[in-house]
Amino acid sequence: MKIAIFSAGTSEGRLLEKALWSYLDSIKAEDVIIDLFTSEDIFLRSCIQEPPDTAFFMLPGIPDAFLLLARRLHEAYPRVVLVFTGQQAEQALTAYQAGAVYYLMPPFSWTELAHCHKRCSAFHRRHPHSLKIVQGRTPLTIPFERLMYMLVERKTTRFFLYENSLPIIVHSALSTLISQLSEPRFLQSYRSCIINMDFINEFRSDSVIMADGTILPIRKRDSKRLRSSYQTYILSQSPSTSTLLTNLTHYKERLRIAMQVASICVFEVLLQHQRYTFFENTESIFGVSGDVILADVAAFAKLPPAQYRHAVSAYFSHPEDAPVIAAAYHEILAGRSTSYEARMRAGNTKFIWCRIDAQPIIENGVPTRMIGVITALRYHRRKRTASITSSLSDTP
Repeated sequence: MKIAIFSAGTSEGRLLEKALWSYLDSIKAEDVIIDLFTSEDIFLRSCIQEPPDTAFFMLPGIPDAFLLLARRLHEAYPRVVLVFTGQQAEQALTAYQAGAVYYLMPPFSWTELAHCHKRCSAFHRRHPHSLKIVQGRTPLTIPFERLMYMLVERKTTRFFLYENSLPIIVHSALSTLISQLSEPRFLQSYRSCIINMDFINEFRSDSVIMADGTILPIRKRDSKRLRSSYQTYILSQSPSTSTLLTNLTHYKERLRIAMQVASICVFEVLLQHQRYTFFENTESIFGVSGDVILADVAAFAKLPPAQYRHAVSAYFSHPEDAPVIAAAYHEILAGRSTSYEARMRAGNTKFIWCRIDAQPIIENGVPTRMIGVITALRYHRRKRTASITSSLSDTP
């Protein structure tokens, strides 16, 4: 257990530290570390390296700065248990509103410390936020907020942490750790692989790409079930209960789901080089991934400009829509946004009526990039169905 004390004064902090050590020794608590901080910068650096299990904030007469620091800690590491101490009973309400699970007032009696310990222990049991392992004979604590994924081979488990270049290797079978990994965030994507879904950057049909760029395989027959579990987890999480990294991951997944439902994809083009650099969510419209499209179009790069434009047009658009596309491209080069409708495809896929909305990015007065949205239009099908129905009804 790691305990951090943040105090404006060293003497007040020492009193609490001594009281905590005395109480924890009396109950024979093991593997306890207590650190006292009076510097905010040193305290935050320590939390980044390894967040504490419990943080004590000793409120001064004017607690605003301390409350702001406590909120920052709670937002970054929501599983850290906050305990406040103060000289005034009136400050208890402020402490609880800031997320504290207990409020202590000196002198720190064993009775009050016992009540505090009981509250904190109950919270930790309900909301475990770290993995306890033993490397050799050294006990280690791995915060869930940094644990990206685990790979198991026989009786050796490798733990990969965010922003750690090398894994932590422990000679232990997964079965001995599985009871600590009951949180919803963990997904067993393969028999020998467990993933922290907060660190998934992209979910594919046969693999997931993690925040560090690692590609981890998943069974294709389990792909639908695993993706459903991932989406359920992402959509059940509130942004206020996540770190900045997981907030961005959850936001991206929500946006991807919304784009799928709306049949929308996003693209980017370097205008001066006429080179496509980005596609997102093309599968929902064309049934082909953005990586495949970019690879196909990249093969045209060696062609002369006129042949390149012809090849790209043949790859994406219907020949009859060439005048509409040329007019839209003229608008983009003039620095103006444009919208048009045309039949589109990706290589050998079927043509689909789409709406294209494009916006030029101006740098030094010159359009250098174009970012656009492609939306599959369903109303063309509805109009055709309506006209067929109408003609049938008019048939005697």
